[in-house]
Amino acid sequence: MFSAQVIEVEELAGFERIQIGRLKVLKSWKGPHAVGSGTMTATQIQDDVCGIEVAVNQTLLVYVSGDAPYRLSTCSRTQSLSSATEETRILDRLAADSAKRPSKAN
Repeated sequence: MFSAQVIEVEELAGFERIQIGRLKVLKSWKGPHAVGSGTMTATQIQDDVCGIEVAVNQTLLVYVSGDAPYRLSTCSRTQSLSSATEETRILDRLAADSAKRPSKAN
């Protein structure tokens, strides 16, 4: 999971609306996404699914699984970063607690 800024959006026209997004990672709590790195999304946008429509400069708290391009989904708790104040506070606290624990020796 990470926070990111949407830096580019392209919409593919057709039977299914698909939005391609390029995101810049602002902060990473878990996973391989380094701060400053970029990642891609490909999200189907329809009224009856969980897809999130995004706009350039929007910031998000992103929960993903699998490989990029990721599908942005409200069903995975992805949301606007401004709506996730309490959640990011909890993630920061969990990350700090985890960093304090001694690592296990092999």
